[in-house]
Amino acid sequence: MKTHKRIINLCLLLLLAIAVIALAFTPQWFFPKLFLPKAFSLHAKEPSPVSLGEGSTFHHFEITDGKVIMTCRIELKNSGSEDIMVRLYGYAPRDFALELLKSPELFVFDENGKNRVFIVPANTSVIFDDLAFFGEHARSYMKANRLLPDIIIEMVEEGAP
Repeated sequence: MKTHKRIINLCLLLLLAIAVIALAFTPQWFFPKLFLPKAFSLHAKEPSPVSLGEGSTFHHFEITDGKVIMTCRIELKNSGSEDIMVRLYGYAPRDFALELLKSPELFVFDENGKNRVFIVPANTSVIFDDLAFFGEHARSYMKANRLLPDIIIEMVEEGAP
């Protein structure tokens, strides 16, 4: 009788552990509205000829003055026949869940503190080494993994601020 109770308890504990691991590694699948605000919608208004290249990698991160700075190598490919202006954003829900970040959104700024705009020439790939994504530091000093944050590419219309 005691053996059956132990087996049942172990099975329940195993199921609970699986559920906790699933929630820890995929929170955006279970609570998409909680983790992905409208400004970071992955549903583009129109298909973009600009995409993230295979040469994109995460380099390192540091915490300075209440900011988390994730430095990455980003390759952007433009398969279109026109030059395109884009803004880049990062999205790191796992680092948010681990409380490295106050919010999962990451931004790339220019020297004036505005969201940086990149020009990707037609039919080419452009590589940006040591591109810094900024986010607000929460309380943890540990990053979830050594992978790139999700990169969101937003097309910018000519003359947009």
